[in-house]
Amino acid sequence: MNKEQYLMKLKKMLPEYESQEIINDFEEHFKVGLEDGKTEEEIIDSLGNPIDIAKEYGYVEKDKSQLPVGNRVIALIGLIFFDLLIGIAIIGSLIAVWASLWATVVSLVVSGIAVLIGMFISPVPWYILFFGGVSILALSVVLGIGMIYVTKYAFKGLVWYGKLHGRIAAGE
Repeated sequence: MNKEQYLMKLKKMLPEYESQEIINDFEEHFKVGLEDGKTEEEIIDSLGNPIDIAKEYGYVEKDKSQLPVGNRVIALIGLIFFDLLIGIAIIGSLIAVWASLWATVVSLVVSGIAVLIGMFISPVPWYILFFGGVSILALSVVLGIGMIYVTKYAFKGLVWYGKLHGRIAAGE
């Protein structure tokens, strides 16, 4: 955890009417500590857990009581209907688009390699095929890098969607 994360976590838990004054005090602690040659981690260790500090200023953890069973059942039935009518179609469509974009990356790689191989057997001047093949491969690399990010965030979204189901089932 760094200074910004520490102060953000602390600010979220403090009463709003006095949070800025307290945050300013802790920023001063960081400033003095850094001037004394300490690292942010050492300063954070010396200050302590933000939850404990927030409790000293009146923060009370909210009781995470569960919904009544009847409400949970209704929420689950609604969630099942949503998934059957809309959720499956949306997620299926997104997965189909994701797979087709990856297929595009693969086909660009194969096309670029084929054009480069064509330099040796085609009557077209070699430099045209060389630059064409390299250009196609470069495009596939750029698209592939983009797809890595799309894949990363798509799976994060699917995990979030699954956790949402778990929270609703648990009644949170």
